[in-house]
Amino acid sequence: MKTLQKFAVATLCAVFFIPFAEAQSVPTPEQMLPANIDIVVSADLTQPNPFTPLIEAWEEDMVGNNVVTITEDGPASPSEDDILFRFLTQKPFTFAMNTVEATEEDPYPMPDMYLFGDLSDQDFEDLIASRLYEDEEPSSSDHNGTTIYEVSSDMYIFQYIDIDVVTSSLESAQTLIDTYENNGDSLSKKDFWQNSEDHITIDGFVSMYVDPAFAAQDLEAQELFEELGLNKSLIGLMTGEIFRLGQTEDGFDFQMYVEGDQDKLEELDMEFDKYNFTPSLYKTISGNNIILYTENNGANEWKEDFLKSFSPDSEVMDLYNEMVSSIEEETGINIDEDLFPYLGGKNMIAVHNSEQLFPAITAVFESNSGFKDTLNELNDAIADANLDNSSYQQQLHLISGQYFVHHMMKDPEFGDIDLWLGMTSDNLFVISTHHELNTIFRAAGNMTLNEGFAKNFEGPQDNTSSLFYMDFENLADYVAYGMTEQGASEEELQEVADMAAPWHNLYLISFADGNQSWANGSLGVNHELLAQVDWEDLLFGPSYVYDDYYDESPFPIEPNFPSRLFCDVHADDWFYTYVTNLSDMDIVSGYSDGCFRPNDPVTRAEFVKMFIAGLEAIDWEISPVMTSTPAFFSDVSDAWYTTYVNEAAANSLINGYPDDTFRPNNSISRAEAMEVLFGLTMMDENPIAHPFTDVLPGDWFNDSVTAMYDAGIISGKTPDMFDPHANITRAEAAKVINLYLDYLKDKMDLETFFEEAGEIEEPVM
Repeated sequence: MKTLQKFAVATLCAVFFIPFAEAQSVPTPEQMLPANIDIVVSADLTQPNPFTPLIEAWEEDMVGNNVVTITEDGPASPSEDDILFRFLTQKPFTFAMNTVEATEEDPYPMPDMYLFGDLSDQDFEDLIASRLYEDEEPSSSDHNGTTIYEVSSDMYIFQYIDIDVVTSSLESAQTLIDTYENNGDSLSKKDFWQNSEDHITIDGFVSMYVDPAFAAQDLEAQELFEELGLNKSLIGLMTGEIFRLGQTEDGFDFQMYVEGDQDKLEELDMEFDKYNFTPSLYKTISGNNIILYTENNGANEWKEDFLKSFSPDSEVMDLYNEMVSSIEEETGINIDEDLFPYLGGKNMIAVHNSEQLFPAITAVFESNSGFKDTLNELNDAIADANLDNSSYQQQLHLISGQYFVHHMMKDPEFGDIDLWLGMTSDNLFVISTHHELNTIFRAAGNMTLNEGFAKNFEGPQDNTSSLFYMDFENLADYVAYGMTEQGASEEELQEVADMAAPWHNLYLISFADGNQSWANGSLGVNHELLAQVDWEDLLFGPSYVYDDYYDESPFPIEPNFPSRLFCDVHADDWFYTYVTNLSDMDIVSGYSDGCFRPNDPVTRAEFVKMFIAGLEAIDWEISPVMTSTPAFFSDVSDAWYTTYVNEAAANSLINGYPDDTFRPNNSISRAEAMEVLFGLTMMDENPIAHPFTDVLPGDWFNDSVTAMYDAGIISGKTPDMFDPHANITRAEAAKVINLYLDYLKDKMDLETFFEEAGEIEEPVM
């Protein structure tokens, strides 16, 4: 990967931006960046932050201790990773990117990239030397008195008034200097940037700025809009977004600011402040045992704006219209005419932990008396739908001075299910699945009983556009209750408790004014417990696995949370990831005793089934077998594996024996397994020669073993032994099929890329 791209990838993983503290005569990145910049990401990871454990792990695992120095004989071999690590973690930095407009000749051009920071003099010299041959002198040019060094064709570096800058082109470097020195049209002068300073006020360690308008010129974005059926008029609707995150004693504070194109918002009737309201429904619901609470306004208008986001002939619109027709057919209620028009006022949704398996969800909508007819029709429809349900009961309960209908039924999975429908005297329409609605609605205080909500909520404000709260502690209790009811072990319950322990609550309130919208939020966290989280294990599982196929270096595995799918497959087994991945894809399954038996041999039929099921799972096109197709083998008919074997034979992936048999129940050897995989493999012109002394050039399986070794699918039982005639085990089969499916997916992605770029007309399969 090119050096500047390394900086880009590592920086974008932070996904945030924070401006530099201004110092006299030292420019800030936003003062040098042009106003049309697309993305600005920065961080100061020298401040306390939750990424420190990840940074330390990165330093230990990926960065060496060798520091590049310039000697009398020229530059020593530098470590770009060391310089990168120091650049991103030891002082504040800012990364920025500007997309380049696509053309027919170059539909996927590389973006312009910028990196601002503060390197030591030694690191600056080392970075200049890092990409040069020993006998070369750094190439440089002068621009307005500033020396710009060319490290490579896509990397330029210069020092400017105590700030170090890396760019992807000479022109980009010159633009930064000119913008600042000529007092040009910089990002800091952009209206959005100046407006955001009124709403982004917290001190933060990370943040991010994005100009969404660049998507209007991005071919991939346009294709995605078309694929999803989105209304293309939405492209460019937003003119800027910024997010900042800061750490506090008891968690994190964050702020967001968004600005839209005023003319487009008015044209689409989607102004941000059309949903503004003064929160009040929080007074109607109990904050005890609350898991989630959200209050908004204008459900009907929100629905209309959501539908505007899709083109009339999109799949989403088709599904919506089908849903409207289906509901009307079953209940006689047209939701567009009989329901949503009455839901134009404030609304709230609350979820409680009430020790019931079926979630206790309560929704309240401001309505009017005209909705009562629809409400009666809803109650009648529910009763009619349960005429044949012997467990169904219906009762009337007096709540808030009005009678509510309480529908009760039993479900084999969730047990008792309740559904309440009613309308209060002040025209609040209420629907709830809580077992005892009368204990939480206008009965036991309000949301301010919840400590986390009360701490953040400053009282109702009339320019509120949305209010959201989640209590992770109550959520953890609900999950634990459900797991207990489902027979979870103490160990499993403890794992969930440990995972949830650092997290308290999340609060978010947003406001709007015309084309401006901003939000303030907080995430309640116990930093002491958060520091004890093993992020590497939580996010990625075991770092590496080793298998009995010899390999000089550990093989990195995909992120995966611990799983107990099989009694004999554990997280520290070398085959753990391969088996669980295939199990998740429904390619392999265990035995009735709950075990996988990884060391058992695999039959010829089982291996073919795993392979064909894998191809289907990744949508690899294979020719289907018609029912009229004659049998390929005399011993394959009316068995669980018949379809798989016939499909493999029809696609020339397998051969039988001379006597016209396949012998499906025979164990398959390691060499035979390679032959099956080899059927879809394109041999490189100059493949890497395998080192196996037991696989000779004249062997019938030599080509397949060579191809699999070259593709990284196999590495041998020892450095020089493949053991081709040994039976492949279930664990080994899971590994090679897993890796081979990844190989095919990469091949599909590459062919799709070239096809979209116009370099090939048809994919080569």
